[in-house]
Amino acid sequence: MMRLTSNVRTINNMRRIFHFSLAIVGLIVWGIANFFYSFCIYLAIFGDRLIPGTTFSNCWAFSLSRWWKYGGYIAIRKSDGNKFLGFLPLPHIIWIKSISWDHAEIEHLIPNERKKTSWFPWYAIYFDGYISNNEKSHKAMEVK
Repeated sequence: MMRLTSNVRTINNMRRIFHFSLAIVGLIVWGIANFFYSFCIYLAIFGDRLIPGTTFSNCWAFSLSRWWKYGGYIAIRKSDGNKFLGFLPLPHIIWIKSISWDHAEIEHLIPNERKKTSWFPWYAIYFDGYISNNEKSHKAMEVK
């Protein structure tokens, strides 16, 4: 009985060491990702200063520059009908100016001409769009 308890403790300690190692690797990757994320925000702000109020952009540059300047919140959802490499969802970002229990004021940049693909949505990188204050219903837990 004593040997079994000792083996269980050894396994639990090995799991903790492995978990700690994963957490450290995740922390390093998170730090690197934050560096690139900060760089992307800087580029979005620079682009907004270069041509203020332009609607030639993408949803990320538009929403991140608004969020940085004015505060508020950002929300990310799957883009409608677009995937990358056939299985990765293309993320769409929305800037939320203010939020309450029953209402949210939002802005996001939507392309004038909607296109859909499942492999490489190159048109999502830079497009002519319009600023929308509406968002259609997207139910995250809905089975398709």
